Amino acid sequence: WNCGGVRPFRRLATPSSFSRHQQQQHRTLVSSSSTVLQCRGGNDRNGNGNASPSSLAFSSTTRRTLASSSALGASVTDKDNAEASTQQEDEESSDNDEDSKTDADDDDDDDDLDSLRAAFEMDLPILNFGGLSFWKTTTTTDETDSKFRVLFVLGGPGAGKGTQSDLMSQNYPVVHLSAGQLLRDAAQDPDCEHRDLIQEALVGGKIVPVQISLSLLQSAMQKANNAGSGTLFLVDGFPRNQDNLSGWCQYMEGVASIWSVLFYKCPLEVLEGRILERAKNSGRSDDNLESLHKRFGTFERETMPIIHKLQRLAEPSPYWSVVDIAGDQSLDDVWEATQTTLNGLIQHDILSANADLLQSETGDEKVLDQIERAEIEFVSGKKVVVSYTRPLDKEQVRETCTWEYEGLDGWQNV
Repeated sequence: WNCGGVRPFRRLATPSSFSRHQQQQHRTLVSSSSTVLQCRGGNDRNGNGNASPSSLAFSSTTRRTLASSSALGASVTDKDNAEASTQQEDEESSDNDEDSKTDADDDDDDDDLDSLRAAFEMDLPILNFGGLSFWKTTTTTDETDSKFRVLFVLGGPGAGKGTQSDLMSQNYPVVHLSAGQLLRDAAQDPDCEHRDLIQEALVGGKIVPVQISLSLLQSAMQKANNAGSGTLFLVDGFPRNQDNLSGWCQYMEGVASIWSVLFYKCPLEVLEGRILERAKNSGRSDDNLESLHKRFGTFERETMPIIHKLQRLAEPSPYWSVVDIAGDQSLDDVWEATQTTLNGLIQHDILSANADLLQSETGDEKVLDQIERAEIEFVSGKKVVVSYTRPLDKEQVRETCTWEYEGLDGWQNV
């Protein structure tokens, strides 16, 4: 597409080959054209709507701004405005210097990402069950996956991380581990050697050193694992900054694997209302507007860059991803979006269990090649029905298996 004289850009996606600076500039063009199209009612790239991006008439100021921000070396087609042309040349010269600096920063960032990738790598076979793709896990034998399965749950203070994590742990075979709650508990524990440091950090809206957070997390994960409490660990509010992420990659590689990241997005004005309401009954020392603004500022400054980095780490992975969920929706809508993500993760265990069952019954390792038209229904987070068609005694039969989660025994066909 062409946006008001600015050179072509891709309408639906930002090219992954672009640098971070180029991606931001590209999104500016997409956003600008989309806004005008929505106002004019146009939505067709072929001109069937009321407007097309190539015909948009922007003011000189707008065109200068778009042109100077374009990473594609865009030029403005306002030949009558000599002043705009001169100003654009000065701005482009400045932008070239900034682009060079940004590209160098991006190269450093790419090197940093490469150093972190090993901690996020997974090596589970990806198979097909009657049209449903799944990762082959071990769920019905005495064997267990060698790593703790972790789901990072991130969002600003009051965005709903704790509420959604509680709902998941109540309805699914998962264990909720709140990094913040572990720290708050430690701050009240007279036997905790870091009690004063943690308490000061919480009230001041600061980040607790990664060594402390990881020691508390590892201890809690091991305890829950020994009790057979679930198959997935929800780590709520972690990693909060680069120190957390680097520490996780350093100490948790080979111990835990990231299955997904849930990011609950919520604007500050909504968070303020929630925190004030929560303060009436929470008894938390940091549930006040002053602490909220400090914590939100820390989140924007230190945690958002980590979320962006996780998004880039997840891009090439066929396994995990960063899932954005609008946290300012109704509780029911947020919970529905959360369930959709969690069902997709649990599905891997269910289909793996069903595949193990069929291979055990038939003695045929290639039995999955004969499965057709598979469907999966979540009756609840701990009861799932799988239906499929397969050959039996020279006939095609429709078979249904009902699975329930039974603690240390995993998913069992009932």
